[in-house]
Amino acid sequence: MRIIMKSERQVEGGFKKYLLKYELIANGFPKDEGEGTYYGVTVEQFIWSEEKGVWERYDSAEVTGFSESLKESMLFFEKIVKGDVMPVCLENIVDDWKSAFCLDNKESA
Repeated sequence: MRIIMKSERQVEGGFKKYLLKYELIANGFPKDEGEGTYYGVTVEQFIWSEEKGVWERYDSAEVTGFSESLKESMLFFEKIVKGDVMPVCLENIVDDWKSAFCLDNKESA
């Protein structure tokens, strides 16, 4: 596994501050499992602890191998980092986005 892109951003919700760290990753699989590189996304969520004065890890999610297209994966990565989608359940977000991406491609054909 190798990291292709990294990003992070802070968001505020209710009375808490969150730090979201994102990574676009590439997995290489042996030839007998399929050729090429597959891309995925990891998201880590941290909450600011006022009493300790540090970011504490709260949650994480990872979806590996969701696309063979670097361009498609980078588009998704940019959307999630900008906050166009939120990592409520990363697997569901990827599934929804892939469905919409496939529909867009079919309509343009």
